[in-house]
Amino acid sequence: MGTEIYRVDDPSDGIHIILSGIVKVTYAPEARFITSLEKFGKIINKETMVDYTGNRHEEDYIGAPFVVGEIGLLTNDTRAASVECETDVVAYHVSHEVMQNALKEFDDKYNSLESRLWRAVGMKLVVEYLPTQPAYIVSNYLVLCLRDSHLHL
Repeated sequence: MGTEIYRVDDPSDGIHIILSGIVKVTYAPEARFITSLEKFGKIINKETMVDYTGNRHEEDYIGAPFVVGEIGLLTNDTRAASVECETDVVAYHVSHEVMQNALKEFDDKYNSLESRLWRAVGMKLVVEYLPTQPAYIVSNYLVLCLRDSHLHL
């Protein structure tokens, strides 16, 4: 417990597949991260997307199964958050080199490994972003009401 998997400014060295246990992700806003996002639309290389704007301090706990490091792998950016073991953790580390080879090997133009990784990153963003949008909240509420009345969409 307390063992660091990586910390802020570490280079992307691959991905970690958390098989069991809980990790703590800590992100502290820094102007360089926020500026890159606002000016260039660059996704902040932090594992938690509680605040997709990058303006808030975040501390989140993530349990298995989970993958950390895919944003850094895809963007080759240094880490913007720290990840440490909160409990006993079993994880596999897949090195940057191995992942780069896999990205080249599994490059089907319709279903590549890279597209799957970007889809996973997108899902992390969407899960946090959509509930902040009024249209989503209203439509989600209507779906729940319809389900409660036994009408299924």
